[in-house]
Amino acid sequence: MAKMKAELQAGTVALDTLDRAILQQLSLDPSASKSTIAKAIDAPLALITSRMQILQPRKAVHVRPVVNVNKAGRVFVFCKMAINSSDLVGELRKVSKIRELVSVSAMFGGRFNALIYFTFGDMDELHNIISDVLMKVDGVSELETFIISGCLIFKPEYIDYPGSAFSPNVKDNAETLRLETLKCGLDDLDIAIISELQCNGRKSIRAIARDHEVSPGTIRYRLRQMEDQGIIQFVTVVDHRELSLTCFLFVEMRIEPTSRASIVEALSNMPWLGHLHEVVGASDLIAFINTRDIAEAHDVISNHVRTLAGIKSINVRMLMEYVKLDPRWGFASSDT
Repeated sequence: MAKMKAELQAGTVALDTLDRAILQQLSLDPSASKSTIAKAIDAPLALITSRMQILQPRKAVHVRPVVNVNKAGRVFVFCKMAINSSDLVGELRKVSKIRELVSVSAMFGGRFNALIYFTFGDMDELHNIISDVLMKVDGVSELETFIISGCLIFKPEYIDYPGSAFSPNVKDNAETLRLETLKCGLDDLDIAIISELQCNGRKSIRAIARDHEVSPGTIRYRLRQMEDQGIIQFVTVVDHRELSLTCFLFVEMRIEPTSRASIVEALSNMPWLGHLHEVVGASDLIAFINTRDIAEAHDVISNHVRTLAGIKSINVRMLMEYVKLDPRWGFASSDT
């Protein structure tokens, strides 16, 4: 056991199937006890206890609430950009400071070399982001946008949030949430609870209650109420390196309309699929795929995606570097 702990802490052993099952249960219920988890996945309590003792020093057992974008009345957009710059990452770091931009990354393949993922509340805001922010990035020559019309698959586990990409203090995060969740009907305490746990997913219910001068029961009730209403859900945060995942793909697909349901069903249980979105634009579906290396990526695309009945064409790009990844938002998967 001591040797395994040392290897795990050094990052030389990937999470096994049991670890993944534990993390999935925690994403469903972050307060689940070891006995509850053991019962849910039909494993001995002693084994669950020992695995969690190994996971915890690596901060792998880490949960954080995300706000359902649909409940907040906001819409997500993907924007591919062609930026002519000798310092692409530097330009992306500048634009990443814009609050509405959720994800900013450099990518490889084709004429576009940057991928921006942002939210908007109305058409005026959409126009301002494109015209006054993105079109004014130094070196931008072309951009193409896709409005997400539905999230078909959203897996709320194993999400990696680089530490440098999201490090606001609780007060600033609460102000941002207050602006962007107006349609959720949240009061100051609700927003404070979400902000606390987004900034520090390990902060205890008792500590939050103490800081806001309410009972722990009140905090638990508010969290349960927001979950029941579909306003928030919890995701399990794990460094992708712990899962030996190093290759990230952005895949655009054109499909036969009658094949939508069968394609979604075929992809729904694939371990390498993170998210699948239905979009309005030059593509029909956009998938985020995570693999261990280029060889596995080639196998996934060639033998699992291209071979699906109803796929008319696909366009694959590799995400090279995340400049920003804002972990405040999540989706409710659509019915297929």
